[in-house]
Amino acid sequence: DDTLQFIGWYSDANFTTLVNENTIVIGDVTYHAKWVLKDKIRLGNTFYSTFAAALADVPTDDSETTIQLLDDIIEHVTIGEGQNVVINLGNHTISNSTTTPIFTNNGTLKLTNGTILSTTTEGAINNNASKVLVVDGITLTATGAKQAIYNNGGTLTITGNSNISNTSTIRAAVHNLGNGTLYVESGTITANNHAGINCENGTMVIGTEGGGVDITSPVIAGKTYGITSSVNYALYDGIIKGKTNAVNNQAKITLFETGYQKTTGTDGDYETLYLAAI
Repeated sequence: DDTLQFIGWYSDANFTTLVNENTIVIGDVTYHAKWVLKDKIRLGNTFYSTFAAALADVPTDDSETTIQLLDDIIEHVTIGEGQNVVINLGNHTISNSTTTPIFTNNGTLKLTNGTILSTTTEGAINNNASKVLVVDGITLTATGAKQAIYNNGGTLTITGNSNISNTSTIRAAVHNLGNGTLYVESGTITANNHAGINCENGTMVIGTEGGGVDITSPVIAGKTYGITSSVNYALYDGIIKGKTNAVNNQAKITLFETGYQKTTGTDGDYETLYLAAI
């Protein structure tokens, strides 16, 4: 297999003791071959050591390209203008080495099936104006000074069993601004020291319209508010939770399922808001 590199033979299955020319063999013995991946990124039948190298071969005509992560990696990834990329993290982890966002999207990007660990001071994922970002089945933990996801005028969809959290005291876990569009279809968003979502302006839809109401997903929780919003928004599914209050202004929720009404409650230390049948 040309994707693997042979390291050597070891006398133990944990690969701690390397067999060499000085190893004395007495009787029957079992040795263990250690192989490692030469490269961590796969695009079609081509393998790369970095996302940057793989993206250099991605077309800019908006045709969809899938990139597969084969192992944990530390990198900062920029999707270029006209690139349409699905990145399957393959249950692996991508993390940062500097303060730069791990992902900067200037095209169309879908992230799926893996973990993002961020200590950056500039946010883990930045989605720029008029660009499209889908986060599907991603666990994103941001422990830096700002938000986990920054949607600055683009279209952001959070779906699947995504779990997004941050620890910043100055920024929400997800920040929507620049007249961006935010769809939270499912998953969990948690801010340990601020609001779960801050919709500064633009459009926001929580849940999916039609088919009744599911109050188990999405879950949006914050130490202050679950949601702060300066604009009107829609609530179709899920539960919003905050320790100060569920939302900063309940009147901003102007669209919700027919036959349901906004209902408040408590859940431990949280004030909650969800839809219940009239």
